[in-house]
Amino acid sequence: MASFDDNRDTLAAELFSRKPQAPRTSDHTPTKEGLRQKFIKLERLRKQELARWWDITTLKRYLELKQIPRGLRVIIFPSFEDLDPDLLGEWEHLISATSFGMINILIKHADRKRDKLLQDITSLEEEIKNLNLTEATDKNYTIMREILTGYQLYIKDKKMRKLIRDDNDYTNGRIYTFARSPLSVDDFLMCVLAPFTGLVCLVLFLLCCWFATLPYGFLFYNLARPYLITSRHDRSTPLSF
Repeated sequence: MASFDDNRDTLAAELFSRKPQAPRTSDHTPTKEGLRQKFIKLERLRKQELARWWDITTLKRYLELKQIPRGLRVIIFPSFEDLDPDLLGEWEHLISATSFGMINILIKHADRKRDKLLQDITSLEEEIKNLNLTEATDKNYTIMREILTGYQLYIKDKKMRKLIRDDNDYTNGRIYTFARSPLSVDDFLMCVLAPFTGLVCLVLFLLCCWFATLPYGFLFYNLARPYLITSRHDRSTPLSF
């Protein structure tokens, strides 16, 4: 009976005698795979450019309205008890000027980033054009336009909500008090934590007394003792600025 491997030499000779030919093109050729990767990168760059454009346009609109978005308002106030209207007016004027300066810096930065993105986009689109895959290129551009249209609407809606929110702050006179509640954060924490402070100190004191009866316990007690002697005045002293 003839062996299964009897014709291997014949098959090998037939293979090696043929002139190598390029494989037929398909949807998964290296060229088309490269095109797909370039469009993934192009979509990412286009989204970044869109985001920068909307940032620049929106920030310029804030400057025209002489308004400051919440995220760029400097919420810093002196810890004086007698904050008269004149002091508050001068203070808010100063921190508002600081915020407007920050807005101008952000616009310049976003402009530089957008210029670089536009250069990268132009270069990448030229590479895509040089692949000479017209049909596949047109198909990918159509898909990308649909994605970018939805992404731009998402950015627009988000910016619109913030513009309305910030305009309401100015209309209602709550530019720097939009997040301020009748009870400050420090007062709230004091009210909530004060009842537990004495209990915690008592537990620590009893633990120290117990450790003092153990070997080397006296050393532990002396280390922990300063933390038990903390007056209420020390805990509630505001920052001096």
